[in-house]
Amino acid sequence: MYICIEGIDGAGKSTQCKLLKTWLDKNGYKASIITEPTNSPIGKLIRKILSEPAPI
Repeated sequence: MYICIEGIDGAGKSTQCKLLKTWLDKNGYKASIITEPTNSPIGKLIRKILSEPAPI
């Protein structure tokens, strides 16, 4: 299962992710926090594509 938490900078996304992961861990669920896109070459390409205007 994936749970996606989105919001503007400073909205508390990281805090909520950590709190949720702690709760899930304590209740017997295996949880990981990931971010997308990453700073890997593929992540940088995705970020570039998403930030440029696209013709319709």
